[in-house]
Amino acid sequence: MFNKIQTKLAVVYSLAIIIVSITTIYFTSIEIEIYLLNKTKELLHQEVDVIAVYLNRLSELDISKIDSDIKSMAKKSESRITLIEESGRVILDSEVPLQNVGLLENHSNRPEIIEANHSGIGTDTRKSKSLNVEYFYLAKKIPSDAKGTLNNLKYLHASKSLHHLENIMNEVKFNIIVTGLIFVFVIIAISVLVSRQISKPLKTIAVDLNEIREGNFNKRLKVKTKDEIKLVADAANQLVQKIQEDLIELNKLSKVRSQFLANVSHEIRTPIFSVQAFLETLMEGAIDDPEVNRDYLKKAHEQLKRLDSLLQDLIDISRIESGEMKLSFRYFDLYPFLKTIVDESNFFAKQKDIKLIIAPTKEDKILAFGDKEKLATAINNLIDNAIRYNPGGTEVKIYFKKENNWVRIFIDDNGIGIAEEHLPRIFERFYRVDKERSRELGGTGLGLAIVKHIIEAHDSKIEVQSTLTKGTVFSFTLKI
Repeated sequence: MFNKIQTKLAVVYSLAIIIVSITTIYFTSIEIEIYLLNKTKELLHQEVDVIAVYLNRLSELDISKIDSDIKSMAKKSESRITLIEESGRVILDSEVPLQNVGLLENHSNRPEIIEANHSGIGTDTRKSKSLNVEYFYLAKKIPSDAKGTLNNLKYLHASKSLHHLENIMNEVKFNIIVTGLIFVFVIIAISVLVSRQISKPLKTIAVDLNEIREGNFNKRLKVKTKDEIKLVADAANQLVQKIQEDLIELNKLSKVRSQFLANVSHEIRTPIFSVQAFLETLMEGAIDDPEVNRDYLKKAHEQLKRLDSLLQDLIDISRIESGEMKLSFRYFDLYPFLKTIVDESNFFAKQKDIKLIIAPTKEDKILAFGDKEKLATAINNLIDNAIRYNPGGTEVKIYFKKENNWVRIFIDDNGIGIAEEHLPRIFERFYRVDKERSRELGGTGLGLAIVKHIIEAHDSKIEVQSTLTKGTVFSFTLKI
């Protein structure tokens, strides 16, 4: 029962109203009681002042008339008035017949009398012994010139029943309690309505999330409110969208992984089988045939070199994709860097009858920012591709141009070119435009994938433009 939001809100709000009501009753009662006591004290003080004036104006001592007048005053003010001698003996009392006044106990030990004797006025609140009703008492010490004809008078004593205060306090408490109960019922009704407004979309969200949990990632949470619940629903929808995208990406990666493993197995198996075939042929007798033995050994050696290159490229791309490849960025002089790469690749280019040149530049000394070793690997791979897949008599040109705060490096050839349908995929691992020719030429199928990762690690992007029979241009930018 208490697991429902509706019940929780009703209980919490009801307790809050009850606590507020009790607190209000307590502090209001105290304040009202203090106010009424002060008001009673003020009225009694005024009353004894009036009596003092009255007594001071008496021209003769007529105790019966004074007793009658005092009783009349007390009746009008609904109080009890007592005249007391210095010894504490009662002279007159508005509640007691004159002939019975002598029976009253001595008042000298009353707290208000003791206090009045020291400070002029004294007050006290207690139950009357004779009436068993709580009273407020006030005593005032009378100066000698205010006694009139009553020479023995020392204190004017007035008291008032607090029964009417109790009635007022009970009425106030009752009104507050009734008001609090009304508030409780109103708050419970409001909390029920509010909790329904809150719980309804939450129930909808729970149902939708359960459907998503069962595997329906196309499901989205639909909430019509514009409050925090809508924010929660939107966040959940974004999370589901992200999960859906991640699953799609995981499926793609799984397919890529499977294809990659298949490609790796195939690429490794080919040179291994070739070496195995050459060695078996030699072991079966070709080793003794001088016309073929050296040729078979040479071919086996070439296949092993190809296998070594493949394994090295696999290690490189694995380190790059796993994040193990650490780059060391620094500024370096671009032209001598490129010239060194071109000089080192010229021997391979001349063997293929391809002219490899670095174009002279009119630019001032340009300092590029990057990892020289990794950039050398990327540029070597691009030059190697240009030399390996283009026919003799063609040209490969390396040059660069400044573009604001960047410098763009170009590897430009006028060879066979790449068909447009292949361009989007040439940077995929093991993707080959012409598979048979690529294997014949000794490529591993990973060169351009390595180039892509290295260039992207430099906050750049490898771009390619190519036209069949006219050539291909690879380019990328570096910060300067």
